[in-house]
Amino acid sequence: MGGLAFFCTQLDEPDGDKELLIKGFAAMNAEPDPTAEERKGGGGSVGKVVFSAGSKTLEMICNVPDDKLTDTPSKVEGHPDMKGVDAVKWLNHICKSFEKSHPGVVCDADSTPTFATARLVSIEAQRLFPVKMKDDAMQSAYAYLNMNNCMPPDDDDDESDVCIGDFADDY
Repeated sequence: MGGLAFFCTQLDEPDGDKELLIKGFAAMNAEPDPTAEERKGGGGSVGKVVFSAGSKTLEMICNVPDDKLTDTPSKVEGHPDMKGVDAVKWLNHICKSFEKSHPGVVCDADSTPTFATARLVSIEAQRLFPVKMKDDAMQSAYAYLNMNNCMPPDDDDDESDVCIGDFADDY
């Protein structure tokens, strides 16, 4: 993961089915088989929110490993320490961004600081569909990570913005 502590992503195949999303999520966190030709899994040490937008619901699953529940000193000089993240607080932050359209929506009751689930239902009359809500939810999820210093600092000296090749003159 290149040193990332947290990230957000989506799984399309569950199509808003919570049970299938849980299975896909478990596969992400599985220990990879070192003898396998293709490495799969291995994401258990990274905190994440995974979204799945179906036709009627946006399902969200979040996990935060135990070591990410508490503040972590920054490894980058001059960058603030990474604050501890709680899965329930992270998902509730996302849900709160939908307070206007989905009043009172919060994480499912069985959620814990290390594993939380939530869902947003579509409201067709307001043209609120899961695919669009997913984009807004992901933006809210990353905003929460940024507020808690959980994303790597921007490196202005990074050469990844440099375009070399046939289309360099277009930039």
